[in-house]
Order: sequence, then structure tokens, then C-alpha cells
Amino acid sequence: MTHELHRSFRQHLHPPICAVTVPTDPSTTIARVELSLTLYLADPAHWARTGAARLLRSFLALVPTGFLTLFRTSLTPRWLSLDSSREQELADLLSLPWAEGAPRHLFRMEVVDDPHCASCGFTYTEIDPARSECAPVIELTLPQEFDPGHLLPLARAALEAGPLGSGIGGYAVRMNQAYLADAFDLGWAWSRRFVGLDIQFPEQMAWRATRGLPGTNWLTLLGRPVAEAAGFELQRAEEHPWVDPFVRVERADDNLLIVAGEAPTTGDRHFFDEAGAYREVAETTRALLAPAPDFLGRFRDERGSEAWFRRLTRRATTA
Repeated sequence: MTHELHRSFRQHLHPPICAVTVPTDPSTTIARVELSLTLYLADPAHWARTGAARLLRSFLALVPTGFLTLFRTSLTPRWLSLDSSREQELADLLSLPWAEGAPRHLFRMEVVDDPHCASCGFTYTEIDPARSECAPVIELTLPQEFDPGHLLPLARAALEAGPLGSGIGGYAVRMNQAYLADAFDLGWAWSRRFVGLDIQFPEQMAWRATRGLPGTNWLTLLGRPVAEAAGFELQRAEEHPWVDPFVRVERADDNLLIVAGEAPTTGDRHFFDEAGAYREVAETTRALLAPAPDFLGRFRDERGSEAWFRRLTRRATTA
């Protein structure tokens, strides 16, 4: 990847979806729409020792210098300043020492540009499988102004970094954890217009993504553990005859990546964007979906989580 590629800031998302801030404090973002990749991981010990650090290095190599300004772990009491000289330190902090026999349960690292709601960031939550059945999670976020093609090499890096359970990537809502109900209200409002916009709730989906896919978007990732749990052979996806000529499948070891079209879309109903490639992938993988999440805010008020989760399948109703 060339240096120029990851400095492309043409306005790729038309129209842009503006972040929403706290009315009394414009410096605090409640929710925003960015390019994202959310990964639910298999083999927690592998990711704790080498996989997460390897993917972090791939992420740092992609993001231009100066974008990421803060980091913290669950072992540090506050946010710390970040510059390029400390990037190797981050990978070292992320790697489980060989002297430790088990993953650090609920260890968390965040590397961000905004401590409230990142527009560019890397977040990793580690899980000890002896203490919990939920999946470790990595969330990667890039600004919506980036060329969306930058998300694809990150997904490929994830395929090679270690065993995956499942994952999803494209335009998605990122939320301020201190304002979750309000953030879900915004997600609900955006979802009425943008059918291709993903919403992840890792606090719930980490428990469910071990049994199926967390949804469908531009990038849909499936690992062997989840495929086998669903009675699905990965080779079937590689051989599937897609109707849309721009849907393609890539595989690395026991990880599968389905790319739904040339570029991600928000599925803007105002411009009659039907997100056809997304719908084809969603219908094809419908039986592999995890149990639907139970969102907060307006989703819960309207009992609309299930309908939204299955919005891209032919049998879905409008969220």
C-alpha cells in the first residue's frame, strides 16, 4: 500500500452523515457514522499472545501520523498521550507475556482520536475462555472521509492474524458509552433512511456471535468455529454462484471474507439505493445469522431490533 493511498480525503460518502454532540457540550459526541470493522474472535489465547498486536500494527500502518492521539488500557487510570514514538510500546502492551498462562480476562486497550466516541480508533477486549463463553472483540474505526477501500486491507489483515468467529465491516454507527440510550435513538433515526448502515452492540453480540453472524454489510467475515456450529461448509461459499458480479469471496486458512460489491454503501432510501449486493449476501447467509440483539432507546420502545437485524433479507419488514 502506498503512502499516498491512505491520505485520500475525497468526500466519498454522499451526503455525509454528521456526528451528533451533546447540546450543552459540543465537544462531546453522542454518536457518529464512520467506516468500521467489528471482529468477534475465536481462540482467545492466540489473539492475546500475537493476533491482536499483529492487527494493531496493520492498523497503525494504515492511519496517517497524528490521527491517533490518545490511548489507555484497563490497567491505566487515565488516558495517555500518543505519538509515533510510542506505537511499538502499544503492541508490546497488547501482547500477553509468555510467562502468563491465560488471557487477561476483560483486559481492554483503546487507541483513539476522541475519548468519547472515536472517529478513528482501535479497541480490543480480551477474554479468558475459562471464565466466560463470550468472544473477545476488536473494533476498528476509520473516518467516513477516508477512501472506503482502506477497510478491505484491514479485513484481509484480520483474516491472516488469527482464527475468527465472525465479523462485519462497512459504514456503521459508533456510540458514546456514556450516552448509549441517546446513541441508539440516533441509530434508529438514521436506520429509517440508511438501510446499509450497520449498528453493533458488542456488549451483547459478543455472547451471540459465537453462534452466528453479527449481521451483513459490505464485509461479512465467517470463521470455521461459527461455520461448523451452524453446520456450514466454508467451501460452499467459495463455490457459490453470485448473481451480482461484484460480490466476491476470499479465504485465508479457516477464515472467510465476503465482499458485497465494489464499495460500501449506506443504502440511502432518499436516493433509491436498494443495496442490492448487501441483500444478496444477506439472503444467502440468512441461516447463519446469530440471534438478534436487543437494542436500547427507540429500538426497544418500538420493539424493532429483530426487524432491523433482518432488514436486508427478503422476509424482513422495515425496521
